[in-house]
Amino acid sequence: MAIVLYGKTKRCPKCKATNERRATRCIICGVGFPKYGNKKVVIDGVTFDSGKEAGRYVELRMREKMRELVDLKVHPRYPIVINGVKVCTYVADFSYYDMLAKCNPVEDTKGVRTQAFVIKKKLMLAVHGIKVREI
Repeated sequence: MAIVLYGKTKRCPKCKATNERRATRCIICGVGFPKYGNKKVVIDGVTFDSGKEAGRYVELRMREKMRELVDLKVHPRYPIVINGVKVCTYVADFSYYDMLAKCNPVEDTKGVRTQAFVIKKKLMLAVHGIKVREI
């Protein structure tokens, strides 16, 4: 029996099967689809969660080559520990030292602002004193 889909559909990146637009997994191979429709991108051997994040990485690498910033870190991890108890780990998109502004910003590239991100951003400020910059 063939499945006929009308209207808006999406293709599986693995098996190229046509799936219902609201599907969370491919009906043929079972591969999960990203919740917000983002596509992973690999640049310089680093996997980014979205094209927007990858674009920001390219921009920061150009600034690093122009010596506007140094010590660029991709996906740095910050443990959130409160009263000796590890609550979670915040994984930022980028951190670096900005030579022009003389500061050490921590950046997160966001397409969709989730509740978990809002809470972790506040925890970063409370625990580490770091204000996360949204791009």
